[in-house]
Amino acid sequence: MRDDGNLAQFDRPPVVEIVGAAQFVALPRLELRDVVRVSQALDDFDLQELQPELPPMNEAPPGGPDPQQMVFAFGQPPPRALFVRRDGRFVAQLQRDRLAINERRLAPDDPDPSSTHVWPELDRLTAQVAETLVQEEGYGPRHPTFVELTYVNVVHPAPGVWATHEDMHRVVQVVREAAGEEPFAHAERVSTRLSFPLFDAGNAFGGRLHVAAEPAYTAEGAPIVQLNLFSRRMVGQKEDLASVFDRCHTDVVGAFVAITTPEMHAAWQRTK
Repeated sequence: MRDDGNLAQFDRPPVVEIVGAAQFVALPRLELRDVVRVSQALDDFDLQELQPELPPMNEAPPGGPDPQQMVFAFGQPPPRALFVRRDGRFVAQLQRDRLAINERRLAPDDPDPSSTHVWPELDRLTAQVAETLVQEEGYGPRHPTFVELTYVNVVHPAPGVWATHEDMHRVVQVVREAAGEEPFAHAERVSTRLSFPLFDAGNAFGGRLHVAAEPAYTAEGAPIVQLNLFSRRMVGQKEDLASVFDRCHTDVVGAFVAITTPEMHAAWQRTK
């Protein structure tokens, strides 16, 4: 794995879940019997449920409209299988063209989710699915097309920094303190979505970094900000999953630092 020495670090980061995913040339089929075979190979995961598969990942080059999602299916729709590790901390996902690993914080005193935990599990899942389901070359996890890394953050109020959703500008830098002129200067709730194109060597378009900041409440009624960031990068012909995963991690950490305020960095106890 990478050296994280040049990236920002926090003693109390707000991350509660990390999802690492890889899209690949779709398997010719994925039926229940195939899901069972994978479940048997994942000896420390149990099959939890089947859900409809997610639409394909895609990113249009800058300056163009988002690509249309069109999925044609006949008969029973292909499944997306969710497997849960027996300690509950990790969830593995499988559909015809995608694998994913979720790491979740289950209790406040649990260790922080980390991409250094997610990558080995994703790498292992990729190898097991390829060995179990791929019978010939040309498709499957050995032919990845996209890598996506998502950080799910829950930002709680910080004394002296923010207390209500009117203070979103104290969390995310792009938000202004005044929404407009009086009597509409102070908004009750503010949400924002951002995207940034990502470029590879030679200035070729390589993907996109997405950010969403949404006001929400805990079950007890306390205000929080749900701050999600994900990097989605295309995989070049000569690139491997590990290197693209590392680049996505660098994207997310860099964007997290760039869009949030120095006051929140202090609240999260930034050490580097």
